[in-house]
Amino acid sequence: MLVLLHIKEKAINKKCCTYSALLYSVCMLKEYTHAQEVLTTAYNHFNKQFAGGELKDALITVQSVGRKRAYGWFAQNAWKNKDEKTFHEINIGAEHFKRSNDDILETLLHEMAHLWNHQNGIDDCTVTQYHKKTFADAAKRFGLTCEKMGRFGYAKTGLADESKKSINELTLAPDVFSIFRSFGTNRKVKEQKYITIPISIDYLERLQKVMELTDEGKKGKAVEAIIDEYLSIA
Repeated sequence: MLVLLHIKEKAINKKCCTYSALLYSVCMLKEYTHAQEVLTTAYNHFNKQFAGGELKDALITVQSVGRKRAYGWFAQNAWKNKDEKTFHEINIGAEHFKRSNDDILETLLHEMAHLWNHQNGIDDCTVTQYHKKTFADAAKRFGLTCEKMGRFGYAKTGLADESKKSINELTLAPDVFSIFRSFGTNRKVKEQKYITIPISIDYLERLQKVMELTDEGKKGKAVEAIIDEYLSIA
């Protein structure tokens, strides 16, 4: 599993910046990874139930939506590994995790419908986010209701009985999505350019253990060794 770090572009080459980002991520590790694991489990569950397991693996992310004000998005071939293999991305907007489990998972199903159409070569959305009838057809396949939403077309989705039943089968705790950005999309925030860096959760788990050391000298050296190792291969 990968954790996504967002580091200011102008400080990307500064070691201290990477130190701060990694250490902050250690503090948020438990909540973030749990949310990501639940979303991935839900993705696999819905894929099996509504798509017969035919959807390809996608990288499920939790990122800020910035000024997009979107609950989530699907991005084709958004990630690439060292072997040039590409992966699709389904993102759930971090600012919108205050919503109910049902609402968050409805967004996941909505984006999975986009992925289904893309995988099957079906054009379902314009660059201006007008959702075509082809999207409505896919949404219904994934247990969603679908209505017209002005200039966005068939973009308004909701949970039908079948998808509600599927979500109940996951038996999620009410507060399972306890992590969210502390500011909403309506707040005016000075925009800065950030670079997103995917980092293996292994590094963060090792850092988490190191941070439990009581000897500050040993802790500092151990943290520096792990981060130097990460920077040498990043």
